[in-house]
Amino acid sequence: MVEARCPVCGKLYEIAGSGNPRAVEGHFLKHKDNCNVPRPGEFVRVVSSVVLVLDVDGETEEFPLLEVEYPSGRKGIYRLAHVGRVRDQGQAAEKYVSMGGKV
Repeated sequence: MVEARCPVCGKLYEIAGSGNPRAVEGHFLKHKDNCNVPRPGEFVRVVSSVVLVLDVDGETEEFPLLEVEYPSGRKGIYRLAHVGRVRDQGQAAEKYVSMGGKV
């Protein structure tokens, strides 16, 4: 088994020696090519919630930490590898506001 880690966010892919390693390798390369750090003010996904990025700390850890705010006002800190990107920022903003968040 070979491990491949994204140099941007730290997400780990385990590429098995059996089965279809090319498929996992392809997923890793596609992820690595499209991975970037969100800016404050952007929306990202944490599990199924849409959250607002308040701050990005890329200096204290090996991989960036994001401070985010839930629509309820609760704040949290997550590693970049544990959040998902949102393609449509406008739709994410509408969902965030409809759940009680303030932009």
